[in-house]
Amino acid sequence: FSSTLGKALSKADLIVLNAAINIVPYYCLIAPLIILVLIRHGRFERSNVVRGFITTQRGDASSDMYFSQLTRSWSEEGIIGQK
Repeated sequence: FSSTLGKALSKADLIVLNAAINIVPYYCLIAPLIILVLIRHGRFERSNVVRGFITTQRGDASSDMYFSQLTRSWSEEGIIGQK
């Protein structure tokens, strides 16, 4: 097959044709690796976003407000609502 193509095409055309035909195995090797890298990158991004939410919820102002409200409610009403 290549001997008939070799007579019909120049050497440069054969090199380009060979590269175009043989790109599929390289693509099949590289594409899953790229997908794995993108998935792992997405996981780290999501975990960083979740960590960001958690740290904003654990901020000093919000915890101080929560505990001050809790202390005030326990001190005013007592455990069963008695003064």
